[in-house]
Amino acid sequence: MPLFNAILDPTSPRYKDWREIFDGEEVPLESPEVYEAKFGTQPGTTRIYKLGISRLTLEQRERLLKWIVEKFSADREAASKQIDAEGFPIREVDVVVSFDMRAFI
Repeated sequence: MPLFNAILDPTSPRYKDWREIFDGEEVPLESPEVYEAKFGTQPGTTRIYKLGISRLTLEQRERLLKWIVEKFSADREAASKQIDAEGFPIREVDVVVSFDMRAFI
């Protein structure tokens, strides 16, 4: 049994997009650690988790790549290489993380 679990926050404005990508509620995170990241031209930083790219199914990865290509007008091959090298973020506000009590022992 894992020490943490992550699901989509149904109140997130991006819930529908993420739910379609993951084909469900579960969010495969690299870890429960939160990072600060700069998004595009937005001022300041945003709190994010890193998706567990290696934990995505082939179908989830394909849907994520398709979404990246459509949303950002990105080259598919370049996007694939970039997520392999750098990962991909999901905003902290889009996810609810829960911990097993064993994580605190």
